[in-house]
Amino acid sequence: MVTLVGWMDSRRRSTRSARLRTTQLFTAIIERETDAFVALCPELDIASQGETVEAARANLREAVELFFESADPSEVGLTHTASSAEAAERGLRDAAARLYREALAECQAAQDLYDRETRHGNHRSAQGRWTTQLASELAGSSGSAVASAD
Repeated sequence: MVTLVGWMDSRRRSTRSARLRTTQLFTAIIERETDAFVALCPELDIASQGETVEAARANLREAVELFFESADPSEVGLTHTASSAEAAERGLRDAAARLYREALAECQAAQDLYDRETRHGNHRSAQGRWTTQLASELAGSSGSAVASAD
């Protein structure tokens, strides 16, 4: 959860020129994409990005503040806390499902490569190379993917 401060210009509703300062708590879901971090506020359906987690969070905060500065009061509609919580939960569930699908696809690709290189476990030297490489990666001594055998 990230606290985002929103400003709403009260001039739209009255002749007063004062600004009304409100503080609300919103969810920020930050995920790593290929070359950046993407930040999403599911309650408002606002997204932003940055090169780091901190930059993505700061950019999302700015986007939310800009939304409150320019939004018509009828667009804001944050009176239902339950629906905001449900939106946040749905966003987290969707993110977890996407990560699971990506991990499953990566495992399947590794299994296909293993089967191809070891001829489904019948090529002993290729199987030995895989065993050595996997043991090395599990020990943390290598961050690279399993290398393709000849």
